[in-house]
Amino acid sequence: MSAHSPTDDLARLATAQRMLAMDGHDDITLGHMSLRDAQGRGVWIKKALRGIDEVWDESDFILVDWSGKPIENHGPCHSEWPIHVRIMTARSDVNVVGHTHARFSVLLSATDEDLRALNHEGANLVGCVSRFNRTAGLINTVELGDDLARTLGDNPVALLRNHGIVFVGHSIEEATLNGMFLERACRMQVTMASTGWDWTAPSGIDHDRKMGETPEAALKYHRAFFDYFERRLRRSERRLAEEHA
Repeated sequence: MSAHSPTDDLARLATAQRMLAMDGHDDITLGHMSLRDAQGRGVWIKKALRGIDEVWDESDFILVDWSGKPIENHGPCHSEWPIHVRIMTARSDVNVVGHTHARFSVLLSATDEDLRALNHEGANLVGCVSRFNRTAGLINTVELGDDLARTLGDNPVALLRNHGIVFVGHSIEEATLNGMFLERACRMQVTMASTGWDWTAPSGIDHDRKMGETPEAALKYHRAFFDYFERRLRRSERRLAEEHA
């Protein structure tokens, strides 16, 4: 877990969600990320009734206990809280969980195609994508949450059939990049498939898997890539503020 205060960590998680929104994960007020409470009380989840592009600080999160009961920062809670609580219950290595309706990932989820290593994002996830096919509806019961957690297994990401994606990580940076990389890889694959061209994807040692070579390399790239996307977000937000000044 981060050495930052909960306020700092939730502000960073808010930034992560705005970054995801900027990269094609926004869907009205749907989608949410969560953070394991450092005191072990439960899970901090983005509040409902706001988009992931409208999350700014601690006030936009609610703390629920391990049964889904609100215990701090009371407000509207997403009905899919079992996604977060049950995955973190099953995975002690996971401190951050995300669920979005990323556009191209949803398209790939509606097929039986495996993710291919067309780009470096795909190469870092190929062979590590679970598929949850039990329902295309809300994951809003403990039973469904447990089923999703079992399906995810030890993988970093899952495609939910005709629904969206789940992505996890030990840190905010890792989870966010797993979500961004899955959507970028799906975007590449769906776009390529739509051309009607013959195409290939590398396999085995030909993969460009910078982030997976060693834990040290992964940490380096998590920080560097997250920081880049944050700078890009800040530039965009400054331009918008200047336009409306």
